Amino acid sequence: MRRPYHLVALLLAATTASGDPPEPDGLCDPSLKVDPRSEYGYTQRGDRCEGLYIQSVSGAGLALLSLTTSIADYSDSENESLFIQWPRLSAEKLKLDGELHIRVSRLHKGQYYRMDTRSPFAASEYSWNAELVRALVPPRDLGILAHSRSPLISEEDVYVPTLLAHSKADIVPIERYRLGFFPGTILAEVLVTIAPVDAVGKIGPPIKDMAKLPFAPVPPSLPQFLELPTDWFSETGIYWVWISAKTRDNSPLTTDFYLVHAKAKQAPSQKR
Repeated sequence: MRRPYHLVALLLAATTASGDPPEPDGLCDPSLKVDPRSEYGYTQRGDRCEGLYIQSVSGAGLALLSLTTSIADYSDSENESLFIQWPRLSAEKLKLDGELHIRVSRLHKGQYYRMDTRSPFAASEYSWNAELVRALVPPRDLGILAHSRSPLISEEDVYVPTLLAHSKADIVPIERYRLGFFPGTILAEVLVTIAPVDAVGKIGPPIKDMAKLPFAPVPPSLPQFLELPTDWFSETGIYWVWISAKTRDNSPLTTDFYLVHAKAKQAPSQKR
């Protein structure tokens, strides 16, 4: 059940109290326009920046806006907190910088919500009091995009798939990566190429080359989600993903990015 706005306001006052942990510098996105009269406006709230802003969703074309494995339906949850979780991997072995930048947003035109924070990569999870997001954003519209950096891949973000859960125990098997975009047009065809990145940052031979990706086209006013099966990837590591799409009027759209894949652990075989 959605919380009344006056209860959300009381919560926001509590989350900005002086008893909160020290506030990290540079969390808030200064490019976002905020209505100064709104008590729900995007601003620093403890260890995160969160709230509403008043500009349209960015990312026209195939700019990646969300990379998740699952989003829990939190609309009727009574839990105070929500948990963003990511694979428990070694940032040192992956040659990542050890910090994860997390952005939660509403992928819908009309009301614009964002939450920005940072967490140590080794933590494998981040939790926050989710009264505000629960009151303002339906689960179907929620997007999460988390990234780190690697000295091997200069000037490029390395995206880390995340999931949203009600609790630490609320984990589901990972079968696909769900990618969110806002192309602003109707897609007709999507092809994907996937290649591993080696220990010196070089892109290797593709393990999927121009593979056709099934999807359900949506109207231009809605976000387009694409799903990559996790069994298209092999060992744990960083991968380069290139997506080529055509619109219904035959216009090309392309994007490429790097992501971290964690190989699923196999259950031990039982001796007879």
